[in-house]
Amino acid sequence: MPEGSAWVRFAGDGLVVEGPCVVTALLWRCDKNDETCAIYDGLDAVSGKLFTELIGDAKMSYSFNLGDGVRFDNGVYVDQTTTNDVITVCFRNVE
Repeated sequence: MPEGSAWVRFAGDGLVVEGPCVVTALLWRCDKNDETCAIYDGLDAVSGKLFTELIGDAKMSYSFNLGDGVRFDNGVYVDQTTTNDVITVCFRNVE
């Protein structure tokens, strides 16, 4: 992983990182059919700006390489259907 890069992995909903960053990859494991994972530029699902919503199939893993990355101005918040789904967000902080 390049210098200054980091990743966070967790199940369920939560704040990945607070403040400006560049998201470079998403790795997601979906537990059941039609579960969702919403990614927000922000600190929560209410005030954040929706970046994308993933919809998955049972027992599937998905990987999304975002190339040079996508800038998030306020932070990254993840809102998943259940705590059985696991997300890994790869990013680098920016000032």
